[in-house]
Amino acid sequence: MRKQTAAIHYAQAYYPFIRQRFQEMFVLLEAIRELFILNPDLSAFMQHPRFSAGEKKVLLNNAFGNKLPPEVERFTQLLIDRKRTALLPDIIGELRALYQRENGLQEIRVASAEPLTEERKARLMHRVGELLGKKVVAEFSVKQELLGGMVVHVGDKVIDSSIKNQLKRLHLAVQRKG
Repeated sequence: MRKQTAAIHYAQAYYPFIRQRFQEMFVLLEAIRELFILNPDLSAFMQHPRFSAGEKKVLLNNAFGNKLPPEVERFTQLLIDRKRTALLPDIIGELRALYQRENGLQEIRVASAEPLTEERKARLMHRVGELLGKKVVAEFSVKQELLGGMVVHVGDKVIDSSIKNQLKRLHLAVQRKG
């Protein structure tokens, strides 16, 4: 819990500095987050006490060809100096949440058994947006194991209308009666 609280505090402190250029800055921060997630050795290096803050800063700057904007470079250096690089993925998630709240956006994730047409995606986003009273930003994926239907994640709520889930509920109902 303390880790999440610290991430919230860092995000709230940093957000005003990138608010005007959030989209541009967020793309870079997301790239850094992906770099950490895809390279566990990098995360371990950044958290290892044997390596100096200077070595860590050089490595991160080199990874991006020394082309990080000053706002991003200073922030990542601050996290390195304070030995808080492990918080970076959580901070970036909190930054996204702050931006979405401020701009009336709701992120949803939709998994369907087969690819949805653009028209169906638009209808779904419009309908969910109407229900929530917010503009919806959606991430779509295909999961054939659903067999049919879809699963929609809205915040911490899940709407599961997949055939797989319906078969599972039917199976449980038959077991209870049998």
